[in-house]
Amino acid sequence: MGGIDNYKIAFIFALEGLLLGIVSLIFGLIFGIIFNKLFMMLLAKAALLNVRIDFYIAKESLIETAIVYSIIFVITFVKGFVDIIRTDLIDLMNSLKKRRSSSKS
Repeated sequence: MGGIDNYKIAFIFALEGLLLGIVSLIFGLIFGIIFNKLFMMLLAKAALLNVRIDFYIAKESLIETAIVYSIIFVITFVKGFVDIIRTDLIDLMNSLKKRRSSSKS
């Protein structure tokens, strides 16, 4: 029998999620570092503090954040992988068609 099976679709889904997770983790850390400094400067200004805020990156917090988000991503990917493997592809296609037809009316 030809075509694509659930394992291949689940693998593609997991790979897509992994790439999205890596990209979001990298950009999230970058933007978190930038906006953390900005927020601290604004907070000091609002509190009328005459304090110099130095820019530093805490390596421990970066590592902890990466570990926690990685664990969350892995759990999400495994759950999605198992759900796709257990689901009949015809049922997925039919449910998408039903949703599209009900949203148009």
